[in-house]
Amino acid sequence: MITLILQSISIKITSYYRNGSFLRVKMSKSSSGTPPTVGTLPPRVSGPTRYILKVKCYKIIWNQTPLPSKSASSSENRTAPFVKLKWWGETGEGVNLYPSNVGLSLNPSSKTRNSASYAVKCQKKQLSSYFSDMGSLPFEIWWDDRVLGIASITDFSTLAKERPRPLNGFFPILDAAVMGSQSALSSNVSKTLGELQVILELNELDSGKTPGAVDPQSETKNAKLKKSPKTKVL
Repeated sequence: MITLILQSISIKITSYYRNGSFLRVKMSKSSSGTPPTVGTLPPRVSGPTRYILKVKCYKIIWNQTPLPSKSASSSENRTAPFVKLKWWGETGEGVNLYPSNVGLSLNPSSKTRNSASYAVKCQKKQLSSYFSDMGSLPFEIWWDDRVLGIASITDFSTLAKERPRPLNGFFPILDAAVMGSQSALSSNVSKTLGELQVILELNELDSGKTPGAVDPQSETKNAKLKKSPKTKVL
């Protein structure tokens, strides 16, 4: 009977006895509540969760086929490039995301996770200040054992508004080997490896999608009509 009652509660509280005292740990909500998160924003900030920020790397559109590294295995055994995301101030290795790759003929990765959610531990004003101090959010494109290129987001203005709007854009992937060169800084599409489609959504707790939630499929169709690397904000 007690087990049935506990299963009906969406938020489970578990008590652990550690070092002579009880430690109360707030567990994640049920599938209809808060989604599981991989970290906090700003990093290492504690407190109640105010919002959930979801980051999705939908796909990489390659302009040219990148050259394999010298230590790469045979093409038959190689998997597709992936994205490594690490926020400013975050410790550890960050998170790996696996978008689809358009323009590369490789074995698909057995890993399909292309999104990650973060628990926002501050109000929008403080979150906006964190974005401003961070400057840019780099998405490293890895293949084999090296960084091929980096795509960056610098404008987060729509996410911290009173009514946040999803940020959706195709961001140029600059060759990591020439990141400091003048040609790379020009961000000309013809001088990039490709584009990474990234979607960021800020959701309030216990609410559904943010207003104007993005449909990646429709955005991909629209991408065929444009080649501008500028961010598209809905």
